[in-house]
Amino acid sequence: MTIKWSLSSVVIAAGIAVGSFVGTAGPAWADTLEGIYTFNGGGITRTWNITSCGNGCANVDAPSIPGSPGFSGVAKLGYGGWALTLQEFPGTIACPDGSSAPGNITYRWDPSLNGTANIWSTSGACGVPGTKTYPAYGFSLTKV
Repeated sequence: MTIKWSLSSVVIAAGIAVGSFVGTAGPAWADTLEGIYTFNGGGITRTWNITSCGNGCANVDAPSIPGSPGFSGVAKLGYGGWALTLQEFPGTIACPDGSSAPGNITYRWDPSLNGTANIWSTSGACGVPGTKTYPAYGFSLTKV
């Protein structure tokens, strides 16, 4: 009888622990994303207007800000988070002569709305053959 009671206590305690974890785990990870968000990272703060285009798909529209043109793109959900890639985005690569060149940026973020932006050049950017990868930077999205 003592063994049954002890085993039952362990099962009940485990159930309470799992229930408590699920109840306090934070917002559920949704396969749709929608709303107005503030992007903050890489020295840039701007608005991202996000509308759902179905499960695992979101249209991102970011109006221009001083020093950076606006953009539109489609974010996809997969591999544990959202990803948005912009190709040939103007002014992404700073050239040694002080000019700039288009480049590619991939934004990836997780359920906490924190992520990383990876940047790489297009072939021939700044007169340099081939592509070059630049240091990634962190960013956050905050729902307005």
